[in-house]
Amino acid sequence: MTIDPSAEIHSLRATVRDLLALSTIPEVWVGQEPPAIATDLADLLTGSLRLNFAFVRLRDPTGCQVVEVTRGNSWKAFPEWLREHLAEVGQISRKQIMANVGAVAESCRGIVIPIGVNSERGLVAAASDRPGFPDQIDQQLLSVAANNAATAFQNAFLINALRSAQEALRASGQALRKARDELEIKVAERTSELQRSAQELQRSESYLTEGQRLAHAGSWAFVPAGFEYWSSELFQIYMNICRNNMEDIRTLTEYAHDHRVATDYDLNETPMLEQDDHFKHLYDNPTYIRQQDWREVDALVDWLIEKNKSGYQMVNSVQRLQEMKAFVRMSSGIDLREYGWNGDGIKENGHQTEMLASMPGIVQDGNGELRFADWNCRAGQNNVIIRTDGTVAPCFPMYASTFDWGNIDRPKFDQSQLSQMKSKCQQHCFSTLNHNLAYCYDDSRMIKWLWSNVIKNKFQGGVRGFED
Repeated sequence: MTIDPSAEIHSLRATVRDLLALSTIPEVWVGQEPPAIATDLADLLTGSLRLNFAFVRLRDPTGCQVVEVTRGNSWKAFPEWLREHLAEVGQISRKQIMANVGAVAESCRGIVIPIGVNSERGLVAAASDRPGFPDQIDQQLLSVAANNAATAFQNAFLINALRSAQEALRASGQALRKARDELEIKVAERTSELQRSAQELQRSESYLTEGQRLAHAGSWAFVPAGFEYWSSELFQIYMNICRNNMEDIRTLTEYAHDHRVATDYDLNETPMLEQDDHFKHLYDNPTYIRQQDWREVDALVDWLIEKNKSGYQMVNSVQRLQEMKAFVRMSSGIDLREYGWNGDGIKENGHQTEMLASMPGIVQDGNGELRFADWNCRAGQNNVIIRTDGTVAPCFPMYASTFDWGNIDRPKFDQSQLSQMKSKCQQHCFSTLNHNLAYCYDDSRMIKWLWSNVIKNKFQGGVRGFED
């Protein structure tokens, strides 16, 4: 067989030219939309390879979007062949060459080339009546063009997805900046409003405090959980011994005596440690008695005891007044054996524990520990507190307790439970009301009172207090 060298050279030159042309196509496709790339590929194959039929199917990276383009109609049975083949095999894993695919020209041959593994990126089908189609060069050109187009197609989808994400991010950023700006404006406005309100409230509280001081009036707030607020003036009005009203207590005592009014004294305790959930005091209240006030409290108590014994009518017994000295110290949490009776570190002749144990209101347990003495609290026995919802509690300090003591219709006070509770809480409580009840519910004192009123005084009065 004789080969024309010039024809062979011409064919190789054409092949090289086509390959060079195909190698530059991806640069042309940069920035184009995916459908345009599929269309350009079909047009390119039809024109450069002189095809009678071209079919291009390209898939995006996720395989969810597919673009199909057809040029020419010589292979009319191709769509049916593709559908049947996929239905039977499910995929196209290798290239296939078929003869006589044309409806008229029996010499028309076709080829199907998958793109990617099992045609996951798409496929290309072509048909031509050129002699020898498809030869190796045709197949190489079809494969190179198809893969370049598939890469450009997927890159276009990725670029579009990136642009969409960037646009969404920019939109979100703008919305976030707008929301932040609006929030900053609202925060600034609300902060300014709160500052004005705080200033107005502070000014009102100042006026109220001064007004209560001048008018000797008090205020308080009560919520279901218990007392929420007591003004300092209120503590002083009710003969409550505070660190800042001891001279007032003397004045009021003399005033009450001059007008034949009995007095009842209570003690505003030192800020307690959190003995349990029921015993908490604010630490910034100016009325609470501190360690440095003990000597002045002792002097006031001694003065009250002197007045009690001299005939001033008082609800408090002499013993209870004496116990005030012990209570302010024992409730403070300070170790008196170490710091001494006055909290100044001065001890009494090395017998500090014995001296303390001999003080009214202080007892020493078997283990040597000192504590405030039990005083037979009558809470839940001779008096109760009725809450706003109808339930009951033994006393005000237990108002916020969640323990179920029943209600006004069915109280459920258990004496053993109360005794166990009081063994702890009465060491930290100086309830004048319940102490007076306990003092009165003493048979020997009741007999003494009856003797004084009936036998000695013959119902003529003259009994000034519990001690008579």
